[in-house]
Amino acid sequence: MQQPASDRPRYTVKHTKTIMADPLIRARLFTLAPQEVIPWHRHSEVTDHYFVLEGNLTVEMRPTNLCQELNIGEHFQIMPGTDHKLAKPRRERWSIPALAGCRTIRLD
Repeated sequence: MQQPASDRPRYTVKHTKTIMADPLIRARLFTLAPQEVIPWHRHSEVTDHYFVLEGNLTVEMRPTNLCQELNIGEHFQIMPGTDHKLAKPRRERWSIPALAGCRTIRLD
């Protein structure tokens, strides 16, 4: 599925693939090479859910200055209005599916 130009990221990562998209939810698989970063950004109405499938992921948030490192099998949720940045600090690549929706989705 081709994203509208306004929805395309303004950064480069090794690979992204849209798994599904509709008006309420979008699921994308991101693969970052070592030291690639998804820069600081925020979503006004969307809750992000990140799941690490391989490698590791560092999530930084502000203004809280929280820095959370996630490993394989771990999940992290970022609420709307939260500035955040994602980074791949180690040598191996990682893949995460990212779920973003207009509503909070409980994944228990």
